Amino acid sequence: MVDFFIEDIRREGEDVYSYRRGKDTWHPVKVRKETIYRKGSSPIELTLLETDNCALETSPLYNDAQLDSGLYICRARSDYPGGGMGTDPLNSDHSLKRN
Repeated sequence: MVDFFIEDIRREGEDVYSYRRGKDTWHPVKVRKETIYRKGSSPIELTLLETDNCALETSPLYNDAQLDSGLYICRARSDYPGGGMGTDPLNSDHSLKRN
């Protein structure tokens, strides 16, 4: 299962970002580096930005530029904390619930 979230991101400095929860509560975005090792080519280092929901969907070009403040989409798999509706489609209630 996959869930999508729209995150309100605020740039606060070079590689320093916050995400909003609620009306006016901001939390730091986790910035981490990942290295992709490629057979027969040089490795690529990627910068990933994570909120409590998931990693932001950003362009690989982000590594050479700063993101602007704004709305960004992120995708959470069922094995990501807070993501996915359930891992067992036969035993999970996937109906939409309205409050």
